[in-house]
Amino acid sequence: MTWTFELSATQTHLFFQRVLQVFETQRVNIRSFTGESSQNTITITVRFDCEVQHAYRIEALLHRLSGMDTITVQCHP
Repeated sequence: MTWTFELSATQTHLFFQRVLQVFETQRVNIRSFTGESSQNTITITVRFDCEVQHAYRIEALLHRLSGMDTITVQCHP
C-alpha cells in the first residue's frame, strides 16, 4: 500500500533529519519527501510504501518526536 503522511511541527533543530531517520530505521521505500519551513513551523509531506501495521508503527514513532503537532494520514490502496 502507498501512504501519504502530512506532518506539521514546531520548528526544532534537525527536525527534518529526525523524520527521515524514523523512515530509515523502519526500512520503507520513500516515493517522495517534501518539506517547508516558515517562521516557527515546519510542514513535511512523505509518500511511501508499506503494510498497514507498519504505517501505524511509523505514525506512533513520529508522534514521539519533539515538536510534532499533527499528522494527517492518507492511504492509497
